[in-house]
Amino acid sequence: MRIYRERFEPSDQLQRPYVIAGVNVIAAESDEEARMGLESRRRSLVGALFGSSENPLGDAQIEALLQGPQGHQVDQMLTYTAHGRPAAVRTYLRAFQQHADADELMVAHHAGSVAGRLRSIQLLGMAVLDDIPLNAVPLVEALG
Repeated sequence: MRIYRERFEPSDQLQRPYVIAGVNVIAAESDEEARMGLESRRRSLVGALFGSSENPLGDAQIEALLQGPQGHQVDQMLTYTAHGRPAAVRTYLRAFQQHADADELMVAHHAGSVAGRLRSIQLLGMAVLDDIPLNAVPLVEALG
């Protein structure tokens, strides 16, 4: 990021450097629920990457792959994942934003269901409400 920021040349579209960093989020009511959500995400990634719709992987196959190089690959994909209760997720995201030298974070919620993803979004929203700039309040209100 340092090189990008140092060598940035303004254009009509962007007058100054701007960095958006992506990060996975699994926010939950409890640490155990978040841990289970992370494990579920690991398992679903193994199934998606190494199985097929015609030949889905069974639990034993997924477990075996998680213990091998494929599991390492999945874990690398989840390197930047905030998971836990809302306060822990907030702390992680603040540290990640500094680490990435990012102006903005783009979060991807990975609960196992739509309801779980919506709850993760809600928990994160409540956790970071104090971090939202005052000039963004109309946008937050518009989003309901």
